[in-house]
Amino acid sequence: NGAIDISGFTEDGLFSGILTRSAVDTSGPGGKITINNSERSLNLANRGFIGTVTNSSSNGGAIALHLNNLVLETGGKIVTATTNLGNAGDITINASESVTISGESRDFVPNPLLNLEPFNLNDLEFITEPNPNVAQSGPGGIPYVSIERTPEQIINGTTVLGAAENQFDYFSFSITNGNSRAIFDIDNGFTREDGSVDTEIFLFNQGTGKLLENNDDSLTTDGAGGSIASFGSSTLDSLIDTTITEPGVYLLGVGAFPSGARNNQLIQGATPEVGDTYTLQVSLENLGTEGVSLPKDPFNSDNFNPNMEEARSGLFSESRGTGNGGSLTINTDKLILNNPGRISTDSFDAGGGGNITLTIGSLLEVNGSTLVSSIARGSGNAGNLVIDTKQLQVSGGTLSTSTSSSGNAGEITITATESVILGVETRGRIASNARTGATGNGGRVVVETPVLQLHNGAQINSLNRGKGDGGSVTIRANEVSAIGRSPDGIRPSAFVTATEESGDGGNLTIETERLLVSDGAEFFSDTSGDGDAGNITVYASESVDVIGTDASGTFSSGILTSRLNIDTTREEIVGKGGNLVIETGRLRVAEGGRLQASAVGSGDAGSIRIQARSVEVSDAFVDFTDTVSGVLVSVAPEATGNGGQLTIDAERLQIFDGGQVIASSFGDGEAGNIMLNVNDIEVTGISEDGKFPSRIAAFSEGNSPAGFVTITSNNLRVRDGAEISVSARDSGDNAKAGNLDITAESIVLDKSATLSAEVNAGDKGNINLDSQLILMGDRSNITTNAEGAATGGNITIDTDLLVALENSDITANAENSFGGRVIINALGIFGTEFREQQTPDSDITASSQLGASFSGTVEINAPSADPSAALFQLPETFVNPKLLVATGCGTDDGNQFTQFGRGGLPTDPTKPLRGETLWVDLRPLPRHRTRRRKNPILPSNASNASNSGNSRPSRIIEANRWIINKDGVVELVADSVQSSPFISWFSPYYCVR
Repeated sequence: NGAIDISGFTEDGLFSGILTRSAVDTSGPGGKITINNSERSLNLANRGFIGTVTNSSSNGGAIALHLNNLVLETGGKIVTATTNLGNAGDITINASESVTISGESRDFVPNPLLNLEPFNLNDLEFITEPNPNVAQSGPGGIPYVSIERTPEQIINGTTVLGAAENQFDYFSFSITNGNSRAIFDIDNGFTREDGSVDTEIFLFNQGTGKLLENNDDSLTTDGAGGSIASFGSSTLDSLIDTTITEPGVYLLGVGAFPSGARNNQLIQGATPEVGDTYTLQVSLENLGTEGVSLPKDPFNSDNFNPNMEEARSGLFSESRGTGNGGSLTINTDKLILNNPGRISTDSFDAGGGGNITLTIGSLLEVNGSTLVSSIARGSGNAGNLVIDTKQLQVSGGTLSTSTSSSGNAGEITITATESVILGVETRGRIASNARTGATGNGGRVVVETPVLQLHNGAQINSLNRGKGDGGSVTIRANEVSAIGRSPDGIRPSAFVTATEESGDGGNLTIETERLLVSDGAEFFSDTSGDGDAGNITVYASESVDVIGTDASGTFSSGILTSRLNIDTTREEIVGKGGNLVIETGRLRVAEGGRLQASAVGSGDAGSIRIQARSVEVSDAFVDFTDTVSGVLVSVAPEATGNGGQLTIDAERLQIFDGGQVIASSFGDGEAGNIMLNVNDIEVTGISEDGKFPSRIAAFSEGNSPAGFVTITSNNLRVRDGAEISVSARDSGDNAKAGNLDITAESIVLDKSATLSAEVNAGDKGNINLDSQLILMGDRSNITTNAEGAATGGNITIDTDLLVALENSDITANAENSFGGRVIINALGIFGTEFREQQTPDSDITASSQLGASFSGTVEINAPSADPSAALFQLPETFVNPKLLVATGCGTDDGNQFTQFGRGGLPTDPTKPLRGETLWVDLRPLPRHRTRRRKNPILPSNASNASNSGNSRPSRIIEANRWIINKDGVVELVADSVQSSPFISWFSPYYCVR
């Protein structure tokens, strides 16, 4: 019951381990391997392994481990594999405490770089004269050589190194001394012209297979001239400037974006193609071959090598035949994968990859460059990846499924009862990819957890670089946040679906209570090929916040479809952009945040639809592509696709401090339209730097029509320099402004607010207002003015009341053409009137700078108003108000109750009165009296005391209530206690008794 340790190997590559194998068809199924050591540990290290393999039509054996702890380190492995018709065995691990996978061993790992036939730079003549395109060249500097990739060849001057083909370009060279400077600089690769290629370069030690450095887009301009700047000091061409520490044979590989490589692996991804061109400047110290050679492979091929593909520690199930790979299952409390451990099930042929199922009680950590993956490299489908845990933390690691052939990528399903955090210290990734050349479809990614966070450039993505369709990404969490970018600023923390070829991109769906995108993070769906981009749908019951920029102020935070990049504005992009739908309680887009749907090629942009109780858009910001922040549907420069529609349905919309809600076109495609159905809209102020007014706008900068703006609201307020506008700013024949249509209960324009429709050419650009009240104040304007030879637009106003004060104008003027037309239908107009020209007062004009004969028309339909007609002369004599008010007499006698018949009493005391009782005030209006009564009339019981002794008959006492006696009969009774009636001491002067 002690710990089990398996470790070590011989000099010729005989590894310590446990192996069962079905070698030929006659050998039958492979044997199973079972280890029961539930209270102890199993340690595999230093290339130690446990494996089952089938090379026959029979199935390989299964591996089952029941342990307390499992440790795989320094190349320790558990492997099942098939190379034939038989299926590989399953791997099942039950570890009550933990599983830890870390480290690698590079011994006896085949080096694919040794079998290459690269272009040899050693035989070329390196130059020591100064070259402005090579850093630190010239006398005393570093010798250099220039390599050109032409559309057909790889050349050095007149020397032809070889043909330019659809493949990665590898260049070999030898260094005789350590600590030698080496510079590799791509010039004129990305030119946005025919032959343009966005390169990635990789530097390897060919003898060891180690990847030393790689670079996509240079972050410095020190390398050489000829690179194309993209933003700041970055270029879209590649540069490596390094020091080679030891003598040896080295390789420089050139790929196209996106491509990648790692230790002991050839470059994978996009390749330069026939017709692509670039110039490679190579500067090397201590170039030479003396004493330098490639090592020989010490491995004895007769020995079984479970590490043919991987030097990493890990768990592996592989299918290299038509049989399926085995499934891989881990049940433990804690699973830790450290750099560069790996768990994978790969399919290399027609067989399918096995599924990976991880059930982790408390914590799953994926750190460093680790991988949990299922890959389809042949016609077989990749397996699925299923994770069930309490906490998932990914820091620099990757969870992925992918396909690079006709097989489909597997699905990823992650359920974490507490949290999923990616990018704890460095960026992490969850991905389902269809790689370059693949015809299979990408897999679906589903993450369910209470809390999901992305930091430091971490991403959850589905990338489609093949001809199949990309997989979808679905997130269900109470709180979702994507914050910041990678430390180098290049990669955003992001949720991504993208397509680069003919296949469509997957959809991205977020279901949450609260969503935060900040500090340069992004959600985006993208297309850079023939396929359509996926849709983005966000359901957030409480709030969505898209705020801020990255630390450098270069990148906006955003939710974007067809992300607008400098290298994707290309005519050959024919795929349509995805739609963006947001349904939430409160949406805030602020401090540089952006929602955007773009057309970047010949494909149309997607639409944006927002449903919310409250929407706030504020704080304009311009990023490195000169794109302003806000809520935008746009057509990129040179694009021919049309813009999408922007729709907002909300209770309240606030646009302030330079906030932008825009439908624009900078290319040849039509701009999109804006439709707002909002109860209360407020557009106020300008940006802090004074450059951007808060605005709702549909415009075109190119030779293309602008869109429409349609607003339906109860209350619309535009204040403090803000504006709502439609405009066409180009002078081309197709540059036509759209209409601005507003229907609202009230429209208030104050403090230099503007409603406008303007054109430079043509005759479009109209404003239609339908409102009960239109109030304009303090230099506010409603204009359809036209510049140049354009005709002024039309203004139609239907309102009950139009008030224009403090030099607030309604104008349809023109410069070098005819003025427009103004039609006002109103019940009342105050503060403004028609004038031939504008004045310091509030005016209604339709003039032309060409003169009165070119003026437009103004039609005002309102009742004629004579202010004196509603007035009358007041009387000059005063009126005594006492003669106008009826004042009743005071109650100066006692009350009496006398029954006269049955009037006023119901026939049945249990029933209400029948009929109607009408009370009428019959008191007379007072008349002036000249005397007052001196002696009030006294009640009979208050007569003179001298008569008190006279004999008088008993007086009938009025009943003051009723009772039901013991026989059930109603009796009228009076209280036995007699009280003296109150006699008022005051008697009005007009009351006579």
